[in-house]
Amino acid sequence: MDNVLASLPSKVSPDAVTQGVTHSLKIGTDTVAQTLFETFTKDVFETTRLQSVVQAQELTCEQFSVSCKDALAKADILDAANGFVKPEGAKGQKQYGPVRRVLSQRLSECKQVFGAVKQGMSVEGKGYASALELSREFLKEKALRWNGEPVPTDAQRQQAKHKEDLQEATAEVMARSPQQPGESIAQWMTRIGEIIQEETAGKEAARLEAVATATVDKAVEKHGDSILSALLSDLVSRMTDEEIAELKQAL
Repeated sequence: MDNVLASLPSKVSPDAVTQGVTHSLKIGTDTVAQTLFETFTKDVFETTRLQSVVQAQELTCEQFSVSCKDALAKADILDAANGFVKPEGAKGQKQYGPVRRVLSQRLSECKQVFGAVKQGMSVEGKGYASALELSREFLKEKALRWNGEPVPTDAQRQQAKHKEDLQEATAEVMARSPQQPGESIAQWMTRIGEIIQEETAGKEAARLEAVATATVDKAVEKHGDSILSALLSDLVSRMTDEEIAELKQAL
């Protein structure tokens, strides 16, 4: 990954990716995007990386997010120039080239630093790595996302997901079972109310199953198939005798 831009001029036009960069950020998101792209795809000093984030404080969080997206687009250009082709059926980070994957991780970290500094955290005398660690602790303590939004509690997240499932189920059931002539709204809702609750429960169960499947797939991808036996063993150790009996019966 060091000096990944070195071979670029022979493959991509200079105007496409390697435009000259001024360290003045007055022109906005375009310059910040270019600075982030160059800084976090090269082997540079930690102070240079930290400086690029601190200088970007002239931008709002929304503008900084746009700059990060633009920097990732530049990484896509570079990956394509180096011959990367998206594998058929690829999902997640696998659909991107090596430069984009690394830059995506770096910018995710970068946002933590940007957000913490935006909230008033000092990075004076810090290197980039120590500033990143401090930023994570700072935001966690304040229960804030990098963009200043409060981090929802588990209860709030579950409530929001339940609301989404309920709204979706209600719309679907109402479309399938419309109000009948002469039927009042109260009668209509009474008639379809139980169906809505059943549909909502089904959606919640399907969503939890999808999360569980994705979690297992991610663990297998990272640690190999051997992780499955460890996960199963840990799961069984947490179950009561009654739950184990029910599981055996279901199998």
